[in-house]
Amino acid sequence: MDSSLRIEALTINNFATIKNQEVAFSEGFNVIVGETGSGKSLILDALQLALGARADKKLVRKGSNFATVEVSFKINLENSEKVQTYCNEIGFPFEDNIHIKRVIYKEGNSKAFLNHQSCPIGMLSSFTRKFVDLVGQFENQKLLSPEYQLRLLDSYSSLGGKFNEYTTLYSLLKNLKSDLELLEDKVSNREREIDYLQFQLDEFSLLNPTIEGENELVKEKNLILNSEKILKLNKEFKYFLFEQNEGGILSNLKSFANQFCISSLDGDNELIEKFNLIESTLYEIEEATKGESLLADDSEQRLEEVLDVLDRYQKLKRKFSLPTEALQEKQESLNGELRKLLDIETEIDAIKEKLSNTKSLCLSLATDLHKKRTKSAKKLSTELTNTIQKLNMEGAKIKFLLSEKPELSSTGLSDLELTAETNPGEGFFKLGKIASGGELSRILLSLRHLMTTQDSISVFLFDEIDTGIGGKTAIKIGNMLREISTNSQVIAITHLPQIASFSNNLVVVEKSTIDSRTESKVFNYTNEERSSYINEMAQLTH
Repeated sequence: MDSSLRIEALTINNFATIKNQEVAFSEGFNVIVGETGSGKSLILDALQLALGARADKKLVRKGSNFATVEVSFKINLENSEKVQTYCNEIGFPFEDNIHIKRVIYKEGNSKAFLNHQSCPIGMLSSFTRKFVDLVGQFENQKLLSPEYQLRLLDSYSSLGGKFNEYTTLYSLLKNLKSDLELLEDKVSNREREIDYLQFQLDEFSLLNPTIEGENELVKEKNLILNSEKILKLNKEFKYFLFEQNEGGILSNLKSFANQFCISSLDGDNELIEKFNLIESTLYEIEEATKGESLLADDSEQRLEEVLDVLDRYQKLKRKFSLPTEALQEKQESLNGELRKLLDIETEIDAIKEKLSNTKSLCLSLATDLHKKRTKSAKKLSTELTNTIQKLNMEGAKIKFLLSEKPELSSTGLSDLELTAETNPGEGFFKLGKIASGGELSRILLSLRHLMTTQDSISVFLFDEIDTGIGGKTAIKIGNMLREISTNSQVIAITHLPQIASFSNNLVVVEKSTIDSRTESKVFNYTNEERSSYINEMAQLTH
């Protein structure tokens, strides 16, 4: 087997009827068997949970606070470049193997870990989609969906990359169409929008809001509100300087300084400098106490003006639910909207040109995709017909019919219809109208068989894909599953000994009662034990 990875071990604790079990998986074909109700489906449920399925608190074993599921992947180092690159890109590198763990709590919440790091559940799902394929009991119903059929065809044709390129471009095309519609709607309402924007900008223009401006106004408001107190203190200070004690302290200080100067200076430069400093200081004190009316004059009118401007600040902040420091940015944004509206025709022309170019690229990609799909559909129809005929569908034929759509869609220009002729000469009909459940299962299995060498899938999980079949058909299906396992690891649940006989590793699930509690136990059978158990299964089915 040359796949890049395989599941090596599954450890399950407190999971429904499984208390504490470890399941070993080998390379090649692993088959899970057990009587109805033994818990064999729980093994696949546990694997799905570890690989990103939705957690259900009902699966936590009664009496336990939590359940854990751990999966260890063995890496084929010679063929692991894709896996290593992927894990490195998503930020979860590994050295020797990949380890996944899920924890479900009885309250209903859960946690996920990839390579011993906590990770989102979506990350596990992305990993699973890339390297693991789950084929459930009801998977064959998806085969009836045209979208699913197209995905299978693209996978077979290795067109996944080109289709992803198309979907990215098509998404851009839709966004451009939406942008154009919005702009064209704005043209009809432009005058009204321009008036409204201009009204908003006028509010800004009257204010020109800045955080510095608001702070200055708040300071001025506080100063005016404290003006009476300041005036009173100023009067008391002037009285102390000019009137108290026969002319005031300032007058006495000046007189003293003059006398000191006349009697003491006499050419002493140092003293002269000191006198000049004293004289300058006395002058500044005198100037500082002048103009008491400056604060008192029209202060009430100024206070009203300041409060009015501050009120406009508050209204703007409430209107746009923004702090002052963000108002200027909002003003610029409104100006930008206004410029766009005034120059909307130019923007419409630019989007139309981009839309036209993008549509041309989309059309070119979609046309190329359709040609490649048409070519691959013929080849896949032939190969799938040959494969299903090996599964006891002798004479049956499959056709992938492609037609070209008149308009681009999310899947391109291809319209796909999967048809089948199950009875020779009776004509082709849509698959869902003529195929039985067993036939759908065989067609789906055949598709998986053809695709094992076409994509990156390393592990296939088949949940009772043998539903509705038996006898020689079961032998042929078992043989095909064994063939698939030469390129990828296969893990399948079955109740048919014919299929189990092709296994490399037989996982047997048995249910018993221990201390009045139901428990499911897991056993790995190989070689003689495996043959003996399969013989017992065969005897029970006869």
